[in-house]
Amino acid sequence: MNARLEGKLRLLAVIIVIGTIAGLGVNFAQGRTSYSSMAVGTTYGLMLCIAIGGVELFVLDGPMRDWLGALSFTANLIVRSTIYAATIMTVQGFGLGEIIAGLSVDPSNQNFRSSFITAAVLSISMNLGVGIANIIGPRAFLNFITGRYHAPIEENRFVVGIDDRDGARETMAAKRQAYDRGGG
Repeated sequence: MNARLEGKLRLLAVIIVIGTIAGLGVNFAQGRTSYSSMAVGTTYGLMLCIAIGGVELFVLDGPMRDWLGALSFTANLIVRSTIYAATIMTVQGFGLGEIIAGLSVDPSNQNFRSSFITAAVLSISMNLGVGIANIIGPRAFLNFITGRYHAPIEENRFVVGIDDRDGARETMAAKRQAYDRGGG
């Protein structure tokens, strides 16, 4: 196994853990605290993160990387978000979370709609975060999110005004003085 594949597999493992915890958190936030609901939420979080993380790391960051890199930030975000939405709709549409958890599939569309919207908003938000992190760098993005960015440094600045009448002579004198002081 090469270092690049090992790094991608580690990142996929982190994505899966965070997604599984997010599946639990979403269920808990929506008031679904029964054991069966938590099992379904965990299962959906696990499956969606395996699917979306796998597509992101091994397809979108692999063979499609050059094509997506040629797109604008907005177009790239739209393409990725469309792929995420299609993945979410497929996984949740078949009711795989309920089937794996051993429950009967709820045929009502209301539960599907709210779950789909929640998952889509979370995924698109994560996609936006990844896109911004790719632009400004992951460390700067993490520092910004955690509030550890530095305050701008105030500098003492001066402006030299030169009259245009004898501009060439005064400019040369100012340059000579700056050179003599070691400034250029």
